[in-house]
Amino acid sequence: HETQMDVTDPATDLSAIHALYPATAAAAQALGTDAPLIGQLQQALAKTPSLPIMSAPSGSEPGAQVLAASADANAPYQNGENIGLEAVWPYALIGVDSPLFRTAQTTFQWRPFKYAATWSYDPVQAAHLGLGDEAAKAIFELVQRYQVYPNGMAALLHDQPSEFYLEQAAITALALPSMLAIQDNDQLVRVGAAIPSGWTMHGAVALQHNATVEESAVDGQLVSFTLKGADDTPLTWVTPWQQARVRVWRDGEAQASIDAPTGRFVFHPASGHVYRFALTEHPPQPAFETPAEATVKSLGNASIGLGPPCCAPPAHYVQAQDH
Repeated sequence: HETQMDVTDPATDLSAIHALYPATAAAAQALGTDAPLIGQLQQALAKTPSLPIMSAPSGSEPGAQVLAASADANAPYQNGENIGLEAVWPYALIGVDSPLFRTAQTTFQWRPFKYAATWSYDPVQAAHLGLGDEAAKAIFELVQRYQVYPNGMAALLHDQPSEFYLEQAAITALALPSMLAIQDNDQLVRVGAAIPSGWTMHGAVALQHNATVEESAVDGQLVSFTLKGADDTPLTWVTPWQQARVRVWRDGEAQASIDAPTGRFVFHPASGHVYRFALTEHPPQPAFETPAEATVKSLGNASIGLGPPCCAPPAHYVQAQDH
């Protein structure tokens, strides 16, 4: 890998093996094909080490550990990627119920590269780790450092603008829905997964098997979510609602409430119905201001759009004569 080269047991290779080999074997089993390949993958998995872990840097909590980039802890870095965190995303090996979840949060806190490039995964990995304020900060920092063009695109090197890069905008687009909902596996969905303090949000996030969950958050708090298109598979919902009694509506009709003292509950939907969940009968609704006319959008020092006088008509222009 670019960040550490020619090392033993790089975290990226191990993450790929642990994520993709079981998925490939399961697909082959489901299709009833490639039996020899299934055996080869299972044998390889049995020989594959666990993710490398090392002690956290000095200044962290006593005994704290972090996910290492490889088994060669002292190998030099050649590029600016936080390799250990790729087990969180994109490989999704570490979810909220993983014994390594807290270790992964510590890894993010002590990651060697912060907001290091247009393609930095910081906002996405923070969202998957339930760190909403960190995700918001990462989005802001990446916009400030790299979004230098008025069309909203970024420069790979902020101090040497060249061609347009889509990576920073793509990371933002991926991080925002991850703040709302994350599906850790087929049956476990985290709603309000990483809503930043003070943020008001509304959006729909795709789940597996053609389902969607639509969420509303007001001032940093999840206020309701709606499940659409689900089949008959039971789902475990992990919410930020503590000591909660969750109200449920099916197709607009009130159903029995659900006790969720830790914010977690199992719900068995019926196919073809729409389910809404909230703590109160009339939760607050997100309010967004829509400008009356197109205007330049800004965030800190960055902006999208061109304002006057760039867009004014040429001198002596007469609209009535423009045919």
